[in-house]
Amino acid sequence: DPQLALIQGGLHLSLNMSRALGHAVLSRYGVAPVPDIFDADVLPGDRLLIACDGVWEVLARDEVVLQLTLAAEPAAAARALVRLVETRCRATNRKSDNLTAVCVFFE
Repeated sequence: DPQLALIQGGLHLSLNMSRALGHAVLSRYGVAPVPDIFDADVLPGDRLLIACDGVWEVLARDEVVLQLTLAAEPAAAARALVRLVETRCRATNRKSDNLTAVCVFFE
């Protein structure tokens, strides 16, 4: 079964795509493709970051805010965040293959 993986001697169900698309078996354990939706008013100068757990597990919120504040454009902010995570992970021998950052600057 492609949904099963042998990891460190134990059998584990894969969550790779099941969180995004749903999974017949894992739905019994609370894994669902239903998104969290938030409504917010945005103003000129506001900045939005959509980032995966690979960013949030390594960087503190204030570090993220600082990078967003220092960047002149969205792409530069995203690159700075990813580089900061990669640098931190290298320094601590931590894996950094789970990095996604998308920034939007509202005008």
